[in-house]
Order: sequence, then C-alpha cells, then structure tokens
Amino acid sequence: MDDLLTDFIAETREMLEAITSELISWEQDPADRARLDSIFRFVHTVKGNCGFFDFPRLEALSHAAESALADVRAGWREADKPLVSAVLAIIDRIAIINDAIEAGTPDPEGNDDALIAAIGGDGAGLDLNDTFVETPTPVQSPSPVQSPSPVQSQPNAPAAPRTIRLPVELLDRVMSGVSDMVLARNDLARRLRETGSEPALEGPFDRLSGILTDVREAITRMRMQRIEHLYHGLPRLVRDLSAELNKNVTIEVEGGTVELDREMIEMIRDPITHLIRNAVDHGIEPSQARLAAGKSATGRITVASRQSGNKIAIALSDDGGGLDIAKIKQKALSSGLLSAAELDAMSEHAVINLIFEAGLSTADTVSGISGRGVGMDVVRSNIEKIGGTIEVRSAAGQGTTFIMNLPLTLSIISALTVSVGEQSFAIPHSYVAEIAHGKSAAIFLSQVGEADLVTFRGSRIPCLTLGNVLGLTNRRAGTDQRLIMIKLSGGETFTLAVDQIHDQEDLVIKPLAPAVMEAKLYGGSTLRDDGQPILMLDIPAIATMHDLLSVNQIRAVQNEPDETAQADIAKRTFMTFVDLHDRQRAIAMNLVTRIEEIASETISTEGDRSQAVINDAIIPLAGIDGATVPDGRVKLLRLSDGENEIGYPVKQLGQSIDTTEDLAPHDTDASIEGIALLDGKAVPVVDGFSLFARFGTDSPHMRKLTCALPENDDWAQRILAPLITAAGYTVSTHDAHNADISIVTDGAPDAAPNPSGKVLHVHSDIDKAGDPGNGIYRYDRAALLQALHQAQLEIAS
Repeated sequence: MDDLLTDFIAETREMLEAITSELISWEQDPADRARLDSIFRFVHTVKGNCGFFDFPRLEALSHAAESALADVRAGWREADKPLVSAVLAIIDRIAIINDAIEAGTPDPEGNDDALIAAIGGDGAGLDLNDTFVETPTPVQSPSPVQSPSPVQSQPNAPAAPRTIRLPVELLDRVMSGVSDMVLARNDLARRLRETGSEPALEGPFDRLSGILTDVREAITRMRMQRIEHLYHGLPRLVRDLSAELNKNVTIEVEGGTVELDREMIEMIRDPITHLIRNAVDHGIEPSQARLAAGKSATGRITVASRQSGNKIAIALSDDGGGLDIAKIKQKALSSGLLSAAELDAMSEHAVINLIFEAGLSTADTVSGISGRGVGMDVVRSNIEKIGGTIEVRSAAGQGTTFIMNLPLTLSIISALTVSVGEQSFAIPHSYVAEIAHGKSAAIFLSQVGEADLVTFRGSRIPCLTLGNVLGLTNRRAGTDQRLIMIKLSGGETFTLAVDQIHDQEDLVIKPLAPAVMEAKLYGGSTLRDDGQPILMLDIPAIATMHDLLSVNQIRAVQNEPDETAQADIAKRTFMTFVDLHDRQRAIAMNLVTRIEEIASETISTEGDRSQAVINDAIIPLAGIDGATVPDGRVKLLRLSDGENEIGYPVKQLGQSIDTTEDLAPHDTDASIEGIALLDGKAVPVVDGFSLFARFGTDSPHMRKLTCALPENDDWAQRILAPLITAAGYTVSTHDAHNADISIVTDGAPDAAPNPSGKVLHVHSDIDKAGDPGNGIYRYDRAALLQALHQAQLEIAS
C-alpha cells in the first residue's frame, strides 16, 4: 500500500503541474474542447483515486470541479473567468492536500465549503484567496525516471510508454559507478598502448568500450526531463500577477520538448520566476500607456528555449518599455554605487549590466513583487553557479530580453584542463573567451602597484596568476606563461595566467567535501584517465574574491584611487621607467592613459621632432632627443593632458609607486619637475607641464596621410602598398586628386595629383633614381620611408 500511495502522490503532482497551463490556455479560448476534456479527465482521475485511498476532502473537491466542468461540456454553463478562478482555487487546494498527505498529515486545516460553493455558482463575489490556509508554492518537478503526462491534449492519443519510478539517489549512484568504469576503461586503454598491442584483447576491449558508452548515455538520459516541466506553472504565475497589478499580460512558451538535467531545471526555476515577476511588474506598461505608445493593450512575454550542442539557450523577452538608461544611472549615483564621472565613461551595455548589482532597483516604489533591489544579483549568481551565463539586451520602447546559456547537465561539464607546477585544474569552457601565449606580439604585460595588467586587442584588463590565487606560488604574470581570457556573464573580463594548457574535454564533476568547498575556490572534482584527481575552479567566486566584478573592476582597470586616497590630497602616484638614454625616470601616473608596444618602423624623426603612426593618428613623441630607437617593438607610454596626446618611448617599464613626500628641487634641467625618493632611490620626475608645452601643441595638427598609388601597376599593388600600409599610411588607388601624397612609378602613366599635395617619383632604374631630385629607387626602403616622413612633416607644419 505504501508504494501505491507514493505513486498516487507523484502522479497527482505530475498532473497538477501539467493541468495548470492547460487551464489558463482554456480560459483564453473556451471553445478549445480538447483542453476542456483534458482538464475534466484530470479531476475525474483524482476523484477515482481518492475513493480508492479514502481521502474524502480530495474526493469532494474533485467531484465539485468535475460536475462544473461536465456542465460546461454539456453546454449548460459558460466557461467564464469566475469559473476558471474557482477551478484554479480547487486545484491549488488539491496541491496543498497532496503535499500534506506526503508529509503524513492527510487532513490539513481549512474549510472547503466556500470553494465548493464558488465552483457551484453560489459564491459570486467571493474572494477565493481568503479560502486558502497558505499560498501554495509552485509545483516542483517530480523525480521519476520519465515523466509522461497522464493528460493528453488530443483525443485518441497513443498510450504513454510504460514507466517505473526510482529514487534519485539510486540514479546518482549508478551514474557515479558508470563514470568510474569509464575512467577505469581509459586507464586500461593507456596501459595497453604502453605495453604493446595484443590482438586477442582488441576485440573484447572495443566491445567493452561500446557497451560502456551506450550505458553512460542511457544513464545520462535517465536524468533528463523536458523543460516543459518548468514551463507548466508560468501561465498561472503571469495570470495571477497581471490580475494583482491590473495589467493585461499573456505568455508564450516555445521549445518545451528540449531536455535538461532534472537538477538543472530545479536550479533555474527561481531565476526564471524572478525575471517573469520583474517583467510583469515594471517591464510591461499599463494598458493605457501601451495604447498611447501605439502598442497593443495586452503585453506579451515570450520564453523560448533551444539546444545547441551541449548547451541550452533560454531567451525570456517582453515587449514592454525597455530598460531606462537614465534611471539606472540615477539610481547608481544616488545609491553611491558609482560616481558621475565613472558613469559617463561607461558604455550603454555596461550601464545596463548594473541591474545585476546588489541593492540597485529601477522600480519607483517597493511592492510585494519587486523594488527592493534584491534579486537580479541572485539571479546571476545562481546561473553562474551551474556554469551558465546570462546577458541582457534592451531597446527603449521595444522591450527587454534576457538570454541564459546553460550546460545540459550539472554532472558532465565541458572544461579546459590547465596546470600550475605539477598540479592540474579544470576551468569550465563557458568562461573561456580566448587563449594566448605571454610571448605573443598581441600581448603586453604591465604592472601597476601590486596588480598585473594585460593589454590585449586594445583593452587593458586585470590579470591573475593562478598559482598566486591558489597559494601555490608567489610571482608576477610573465611572458613564459599561457594566458586565458575569462569572460563572465555580466560582460566582465580578466586574464588568468597558468603554466600549461592541456586538453578540452567533457568531465564528470562530483561534489567536494564541505571543508574544501569552504575555500570558495573550487566547484567540484573529477578524475583524469590516469586516475589523477582534478579540481574544478569556481571562476565567479575567484573573480569576486579579487574584486573583479562590475563596479570593482571598473575602478581597478581605470586605476582610480579609492575614497581614502582621494581624501589624502598629499599623496601622488608615479610610474617609473628607463628611458631611451638608459636613465631612470618617473612620471605622474595621472598623465598615463595607456601602455602599449609599437613597431619601430612606425617612428620617424626629423631634426628635433619625432612622431609615430598609431592606428589612424600621428602622435608626437617625447623623450627621444637624439637617442637610437631600438629595432623591433618599442614600449610606449601614452600621455594625455585632457586635450592633447603625446607618446613617450621607453626601454623598460618599472612599477607604480605612491609617495607623500614633496619633490626635491632640480634647477639644472627644465624638463624635470623635481627629484622623488621612490623605494629608497632618488628618481628624477619628468615635468608634465613642460612636456606638453613643448610637444603637445603638435597633436591637433597631426593626422594619418593618404598615399595614392597607380591603379594598374602590379608592383605598386603587391610590393609598395604593404610597405606603406605597415608604415601607418592609408593607401588609395582611385582618388589621387585628393590624396596627400601621389606616388608615380615607371610602370604606370602619371596620375592627376592633388594640386596642393606632394608628388613622389619611384623608379625601377637605380641609375636614373641616383640623379639629384629625380626620385627614389624602388627598392631603397630607407629612402622611401624618409621621403614619406619628410612629406608628412611638411604637411603637418
């Protein structure tokens, strides 16, 4: 009998979950006879089962609902909103009683007379919410291996497949055992390879491998459920919220057949519920406002899911007013989250992501549904805990969309294995954006105080050394390491430096002991093929521990001092370096906007003036003064006074040092502000005032020049164009009349040059080019670049 009662409770819960959405859909389309029949069969089934188990309250409630629905089926009663509300109230009471039966108290407090009267038509005007003992929680997903709904939407549907119910713990034990067998199989395969091929063993071993693969896949499938189990309660949730807020809102769900790990479904239930509550509360506008904006009076929420490889994407969107960027900024400012200067420097995407900050809410008033600033940070945290990501997109007046990318299962995660020293670790692949070597030309490592920074693809981002994070080493990030670009769900990025990067593989993740989890560095463990353990890194926890999330990262990357530093007006920060004359120097940190590397070919010098072509601009250079520029790549400090920009090439970067001491005077060199005592050494400090007075005035006049090449000259296109482009000039073959410099070759007729531009002749005959003023030999690289630089200086002046 106990087994039968357990089956009754589980089956009733499954039917409750499925029938609620059917009831909401039937309310919107009362003519849908198939849904009416499904709801009728549900209450009829519950009534029959109750009679067998002797549950009189359940029997009375289901009988009352069955009689009312029978009247509707016979055409004697209309399927209006009061009837639907009454049926919903009875279903909620059935859910409460079902939970009480499972808890061993089959007769919870409360009187059902008002509910039965309401569904019978004798309870007009009755507030059904007053009849509840408690507000029922959303129905939880059942734990069977397979959960076919006993309610079919179409008549004469094929019978559901036979199923049995098993404890979840048993499935977990079987899954763990199969995973260990797979690891043992892999270890055996490695040993066979090492000892040499044994033909007699190859056949049995291949059969064993195939069987294990099939069993593992089957066990994994046993943990999966259709995501429609998550969707069943959403129509009721939207209906109740819209009624409470006096709004007209509907919900559409797509992709219910997508399957997801049963634990994953439970983990994302609360985040999706919170997003929907927010959408109904202050995402969807009131009907009057929607009509005034030219929209339908009824708002629409759409939840769509799809599978792509081993990922599930869930998009939750509404057609409301969208996120108010100005209001988000105002809330962030009034709450002290960010300063006005920080907000002005942020992109629109970064401002939108501030909604995930704890304590920030755009709601004008606090209600029982939302507005306390508690929730969106928890939503992101819960999504990241299961190895997923969440991003938000919004358009003013058009709505907001949240996109959640989730792994199929919590047990098997695609991960990148790395090592520090002799120890190996795993990083969830969902966080890995890019991988680079520390020696790559696209990578530039620098230090600011105790922090390591990486300049990569024009962005300057924090860098953590994994050995330091885990307490295994004590070193700075170096060019001998591999760099992993980590991207979190909020868009924050940082770099993780490791010693080695190994394979990307699917790993079976198992929970860790509570004592290990308390370190807040690891999210689980697994075993490699050779039986060696690997710890899975908890990337969001590591980012939080090092203040690399959202607001904290903004402040870290911008190198802005904290409030204590701002209050201490006497403290100054200097960047030390070795200049091209091998002299130790320092410069005020607030003048340094970027640190990067440039090719020495982009630097040109004429007299006492030097400049470099960087991207689309020509930047005047300071600090050369007759020094030899090293070949290859040169480190460059980008300096700005707020209006002008200059570059300062250096041989070696030092570190950022704070000091509260006054500078000692230095009267012999006007370019030196004074002498600072930094780390016990006397270091001359470059005077920023005199620096910009001398070089900054050139900055607004310098620009990237255009060189026109002959259109039909193959040599000019194949040889000359790449050289000119690499030197930082723009190449044109169609508009010589407007070019700054027109290059004429022997292989093409003279183009019509710009009357006010420069003309440069390039000859294939070295003797002809040798005559004074007769142009340049085409393979004399130095003469060609010098001629271009001279023309550039003349145009700039």
